[in-house]
Amino acid sequence: MSPNWTSTNTEGGDEPIDVLLADLLRSLQANREAQEADAKRRLEWEAAVEARYKARIAEMDIRFASLQQQVDALKRALGAEGLSGATTGDVPTSSAGPLLARQRAPMSPLSTAALGLRPLQPMPPDAIQPHTLFNPGGHTMGVLASVLGKRPHPTSEIDPNPPAPAQTFWTSLDNVTAELTRYQMEAWQQMKARRKRDSRPSTIQTATRVHLLRVMGLSSDKVLPPSHVEGEPNRPGEPIRWVWDKTQKQSAHNAKMKERFITDLQRSRALYPLVREEDFAFATLERAFDQAFITLRRKARSQAGLTPETEEQRLEKKSKRARRANRKKTKLGHRVAARGLVPAFRDKAFDRAMELGMMSSESSDSEEEDADGVQEESMEGEEAEKERTFRVRGLPWRSQRLKAFYAALDEADCKDHRNRPRRGSGRKERKQGKDKEGAEGKVPPGVGGWMVSKRWGRDEQEEEEELDWSKLCELGEESDNEEGEQ
Repeated sequence: MSPNWTSTNTEGGDEPIDVLLADLLRSLQANREAQEADAKRRLEWEAAVEARYKARIAEMDIRFASLQQQVDALKRALGAEGLSGATTGDVPTSSAGPLLARQRAPMSPLSTAALGLRPLQPMPPDAIQPHTLFNPGGHTMGVLASVLGKRPHPTSEIDPNPPAPAQTFWTSLDNVTAELTRYQMEAWQQMKARRKRDSRPSTIQTATRVHLLRVMGLSSDKVLPPSHVEGEPNRPGEPIRWVWDKTQKQSAHNAKMKERFITDLQRSRALYPLVREEDFAFATLERAFDQAFITLRRKARSQAGLTPETEEQRLEKKSKRARRANRKKTKLGHRVAARGLVPAFRDKAFDRAMELGMMSSESSDSEEEDADGVQEESMEGEEAEKERTFRVRGLPWRSQRLKAFYAALDEADCKDHRNRPRRGSGRKERKQGKDKEGAEGKVPPGVGGWMVSKRWGRDEQEEEEELDWSKLCELGEESDNEEGEQ
C-alpha cells in the first residue's frame, strides 16, 4: 500500500503548488486593489478637507475686507465732518458750500453793476431754519446708519433744496456699502448651504458605526450594554450583543455576530444612499467593522471600569507566543535531523508528519497562568528554589502509530546528543500535560488516515436524536451490518 500511495502523491505533487501560487496571486491582487481604493478614498477626503478650509479662509477674507472698508469710510466721514465744523463755525450747513465757493473764487476787476447783479445783502436772522443747523447727535447717527447700510428715519420737515455735496458723498458711500453687503450675504448663503448639506453617512466607516448602534438598539454610545455571556444564544429578532472581554477571534459568539452584522448591513444598503455601492463588498465591510468594533470594545471596557491592557502586558503576550513558536521550531529541527539517522523513516509517507503545525506545544511552568491552563510555578519536593520545566500538550487526535513515530525520533535524537559535548545547562525537563482542546485540538486538513486515531474519531462523532429506523426501511440497513453479512 505504501508504494501505491507514494506514486500517486508524486504524480499530483505539482497541483498543490499551482493552487497555492494561484491563491497567492489572487491575494496579492486583492491587496493591491484594496490599497489603491484606500489611497483614492484618502485623496478624495483630503481634497474635501482642503476645499472646506479654503472656503473658510475666503469667508474670513470677505469679512475682514468689509470691516476694513467700513472703518475707512467712517474715518473719512468723521474727518470731513470735523473739517466742515471748524471752517463754518455757527454758519448753517446749507449755506456753507456757496459761501466757501464765493470766498475762494478769484476777484474780478468788473463791478457788480456791470454784471447786472445786485449787491450781496446780509442774511436776515429769521432766514436760518432750525432743522439745517448742525446737530452733532443726529448727524453722527446718520453717518453710522449710512455706513452700516441703514438709512435714518425721515423727519417731519423735508428740505426742498437739492442735496449738498456732503449728502451726495454719503449717498454714494451708502451704495458702496450696500453692494458690499449683498456680496457678503451671497458668500454667507453659499457657506450656509454647504453646511446644511445632507447629514446622512457618506462613507462606509461612518455607515458601519451608525449601523452598529442601530443593530444594538442604541441611539448613542454613551451608555453601552453589559458584556454578553459566552455560550448563551442570541436569537435573530433580538438586538445584537457582544462579549466585551474577548476579541473576535477569541469569542465564537463575536465571530458569529460579526457575520450576522455584515449580512444585515449589506441588506440594508438602501438606508445609506450616499455610500458608494462598491464599498458594500465583504472585504471592505470587514475592515470597517474591525475598526469600529475595536473602538466600541474599548469604550465598553472603559465604562465597565476595566483597565485597558498596558503596553507591557501586550509585549509580554507577544514574547510568550514567540517563545512557544521557537520551541516548536527547535523540536521540529531535532526530529528532522533524527529522521535522517533512521533509514526506515525516510519514506515520503512521513513528510506530512514533519510539519510545524503537527508539533505539540510546550508551555513553561514558570510563566504566569494563561488561557491554556498552565500552572504558574512548580517545585520539586520541599526545595525552596523553583525549577523551570515545560509541560507538553499533545494533540488528542494522534494515533498510536504517530505517537510511536515521534517517540522513535526523540529517542534517536537523545542518542545522538549523548555523543556530543554538552554546552550550557542542557535541555530542560519535559512533563506530559493535558491535550489541547477546542479549535486547537481539531485535525488539520490533509492529514493521512494512519495519523488519526480511530477511537478519537468515534468519540467526536455527534450523537443525533435516535429514530426508529425500523420504520424507515427504504433507507436500507446499517453499513456495519452489510459488511457483516458479506
